[in-house]
Amino acid sequence: MAHFAKLDENNKVLEVVVVNNNDCLLNGVEDEATGISFLQKTLNWPNWKQTSYNRTFRKNFAGKGSTYDPVNDMFVPAKPDIGKYKELTFNTTTGQWNLPSDYPTITTFQREATNEDGTIETITIPYLIIWDQENNRYISNKSFSTNPVYWNPNTNSWVEI
Repeated sequence: MAHFAKLDENNKVLEVVVVNNNDCLLNGVEDEATGISFLQKTLNWPNWKQTSYNRTFRKNFAGKGSTYDPVNDMFVPAKPDIGKYKELTFNTTTGQWNLPSDYPTITTFQREATNEDGTIETITIPYLIIWDQENNRYISNKSFSTNPVYWNPNTNSWVEI
């Protein structure tokens, strides 16, 4: 089965319809233009684009409320509503909405801990990472006994605040 997005005059997806593969064949091969022609005739709507349920083309599966971007030939999902984090940017390479800074690549740190028998061992502890909207960066408290740190994407390191 082939999937096609019904688009309005601004390329916003109104709905996605399923078309039998036989209605999309040209000389025995699935063809988008043939599927679009079939839909234009049967549903009397001019603007259609094929979409991939498996995301094998056009980056994202079209969904109601998403938009077709003809410049990048992809479907752009609706911008997520994540409350106070309004600074999301769309990455045309990945086809995803991202915070304006790359997520930290270092997500754990090592610390020495004293066992009950008095021996010392090194343990790995995850950073508790949150987005600092006011300063447009990721921050973390490594532990309650240290100062907070922020992620510097230019140096790929945590820096004490």
